[in-house]
Amino acid sequence: MITPADIRKKAERKYYEVLRALVSGEAVFPWIVPANKTLPKNLAAHREALNSLLQASKAHQNHGYTVELETRQTRQLGTQSVPREIRFDTAEDYLAWLGKTKEATHYQIRVAELTTFDDRLREWALQYPKKVMDQEADWPQVLSVLTWFVEAYQPDQYYVRELPVAVHTKFVEQHQGLLEELLVLLVPQHHRPEGNTFPSRWGLRDKEYYFRLRALAKDGTIQGFSELALPLSALRELSLPVEKVYILENEITYLTFPAQPEAIAIFGSGKAVSRLREVGWLAGVDLYYWSDLDAEGFEMLNDLRQVFPLLHSLFMDEATWTEHQAWGGQGSGAREKLLGHLTPIELALYQMLVRDNLRLEQERIPVTYQKATLS
Repeated sequence: MITPADIRKKAERKYYEVLRALVSGEAVFPWIVPANKTLPKNLAAHREALNSLLQASKAHQNHGYTVELETRQTRQLGTQSVPREIRFDTAEDYLAWLGKTKEATHYQIRVAELTTFDDRLREWALQYPKKVMDQEADWPQVLSVLTWFVEAYQPDQYYVRELPVAVHTKFVEQHQGLLEELLVLLVPQHHRPEGNTFPSRWGLRDKEYYFRLRALAKDGTIQGFSELALPLSALRELSLPVEKVYILENEITYLTFPAQPEAIAIFGSGKAVSRLREVGWLAGVDLYYWSDLDAEGFEMLNDLRQVFPLLHSLFMDEATWTEHQAWGGQGSGAREKLLGHLTPIELALYQMLVRDNLRLEQERIPVTYQKATLS
């Protein structure tokens, strides 16, 4: 026999459907609760289960589900009263029993506010009632931000935290997923889908990533500097008399990389290295990439080589692995991907590392080995 706890689970699963119906006017009630009508095997258990079911019903709680009983002749228990139907007759009964009356009222108010703001948001709110309620306390601020984008938008003028909107300076960053979903509906003309961050996709100024460059000449300088930090926009325009560029994923190897004539090292800092694909002048130098010997390192090598087909890998070979594998450790558990821009030797090593879930970090390759290999 179904229990009040079972009924609650079924009712909670129906909740967002009911919320939508309150706004759309769709007829949901009376709602007959799907019920397991299998009876307990002994009379005491049957009476206890039936009493529990009735005590939690509308007949005793003044709201909730109604239990329709019928008399049935059973093989094991004889003639007994058993549930014929369990139903919620009205939305009021259903919501009160779940303790959701106030919340449902708030949902209807929010949908009305969103509809007043723009009719397109009504359909969104009906489709995603959970999102509406999850942000219930934030909607006034959300609408303030949307109002700026709709009525006062100025592209490429503001950083996210300085938007002229009366919200907390971190509000947009903390709600960018929701805001983006709504902005696509309201102001698709402002959308820049090629952007890889919320600011870049919505015409806001974005904090640029700074790349560090280190001179590798024997005197430690090139054009008077030993090390520079440049935003990507400046790095794209940089002109240096160098023949070789080493892109190094790890900071320690970047700082300790051996001296090389007419060369610089660029600290790639993990996934940030992918942004170097925008630096066109790198295609005109002898370009090297060195990362950890692991799945992710070879994936990044593959990605960079799509843009710089002459890119060399450095210390990402079988000889380096064989010499230092005692320092290897467990990888990230990544699955093998189709990498079409690796050499056959690189691909074989990549497949082995993925298969055996292995990693050799760059810092494990001593400077003495680096110098001997580079000389």
